[in-house]
Amino acid sequence: MWSHVFFAAPHRVFFAGGLGQALLALLFWGIELTGRQAGWMLPWPVPATWLHAGMMLYGIFPWFILGFLMTALPKWMAHPPLKRSEYLPSFLLMAVGTVACWLGLGWPGLLMPATLAVALGLLLAVAVLLRVTFRGQGGRVHALLVLATLALGALGLGLHGLALGRMEAALQGVAVILGIWCFLLPLFYIVLHRMLPFFTAAVLPGFEAWRPHGVLYLMLLCLAGHGVLQLLGLPTWPVDLGAAGLAWYCLVRWGFLQALRVPMLAMLHGGWLWACLGLSLYALQSLLAAAGVAWGGLAPLHVLGLGCFASILLGMGTRVTRGHSGRPIVGDRWGWRCFLILQPAVLLRLLGEFQPLGGNVNLLAVLVAGAAFLVWGLVHGPMYFRPRPDGMEG
Repeated sequence: MWSHVFFAAPHRVFFAGGLGQALLALLFWGIELTGRQAGWMLPWPVPATWLHAGMMLYGIFPWFILGFLMTALPKWMAHPPLKRSEYLPSFLLMAVGTVACWLGLGWPGLLMPATLAVALGLLLAVAVLLRVTFRGQGGRVHALLVLATLALGALGLGLHGLALGRMEAALQGVAVILGIWCFLLPLFYIVLHRMLPFFTAAVLPGFEAWRPHGVLYLMLLCLAGHGVLQLLGLPTWPVDLGAAGLAWYCLVRWGFLQALRVPMLAMLHGGWLWACLGLSLYALQSLLAAAGVAWGGLAPLHVLGLGCFASILLGMGTRVTRGHSGRPIVGDRWGWRCFLILQPAVLLRLLGEFQPLGGNVNLLAVLVAGAAFLVWGLVHGPMYFRPRPDGMEG
């Protein structure tokens, strides 16, 4: 069984798991929103919003993150590729835990131990990659920072599991804050800081890669600062303004306008543009809150989640899938099309936050996002189960 080509490379197993999770999570939320519109009370064992937050923060992206890191980080460190015995235990633990999480919708007693099992799988992956980092020869800054955020993600997922088991809203709130500000947003920024200038310089003649460590540390300080201040119930606008300013500055220095000519690059740069807009909305929201004005609701969060994270996921997922399946990256057509399909979903979700028929619009946003991931999966999913056309291993 383990000799099947599906298990031959970490990106195959983890990306397949992430794709399945993305489709199931969008299906779950579509069913929930449909039930709300029809006036049904669906019998979920815990609040649907808790499940939705957990799925979107911890149920999809860690799979793709590990598929990427277990492929790319050994290369960063000039280390040999990981063996199956190094990445399959983490995958299997996460897979079993994830299946048990879905079964927990019918048997609530499974929810907490299943979620903790997935968190343990993440920590196991951190341990494997940490060993690679210290055995390798490359610069360790980005690798160690990424692994620190991944460990914080495992902590946040564990807190989410405890919240589900104990029905504690305070724990769920901490898990959400950690998931956004100490896990996903910092991790995406670290990876882009490490990879996006390199990708851009490799494609655009004369472009000079720009990735100073000072800007990296300052951005991470602002993002973590938001999380800490929000946990303490203090105004976040000073760090939000700093993060937004740095995000826009990076967008320009990373060659946003030049990169728009290359679809594969444009997907990644476009995802970071959503991050710039999301952080700017957070800054505006926190400034208005300091003045006693409530505005924006969950709009900034969904700009980051659906706009930034999902767009970058499609871009990086397409690049890794094609590049590590023996197919030319420049030959991609469907990744770019799926990216374009996703963009209206972000705008629809924003519209749903500000107009009376928000439920209908939000459901439409889920359907559009689901279409983007379904088409992407139909094109790229089979590649995880087929041998490389160039005859090479992996």
